[in-house]
Amino acid sequence: MCPHTAKISLPCSSMQECLEIAEAITKVKGLRAPLIKHRVKKTSVEVTVVGSSTEVALTKKLIIKAYEQTKKRSTEG
Repeated sequence: MCPHTAKISLPCSSMQECLEIAEAITKVKGLRAPLIKHRVKKTSVEVTVVGSSTEVALTKKLIIKAYEQTKKRSTEG
């Protein structure tokens, strides 16, 4: 079975927000992909997910959910 790769770019408004997003991603429970890498940039967090198509799809969904929750909290507070 050949691995699938997904690259996700999560925009953020400041370095602090980018760091909060990266931290939220590392704390997500239920990530199943064997390889998840993230890189914090000044205006985004770049995430690469490698695994089976099912693992990649589930992991991508969980990462985006964590991102949306983090963005919502940062706009509320």
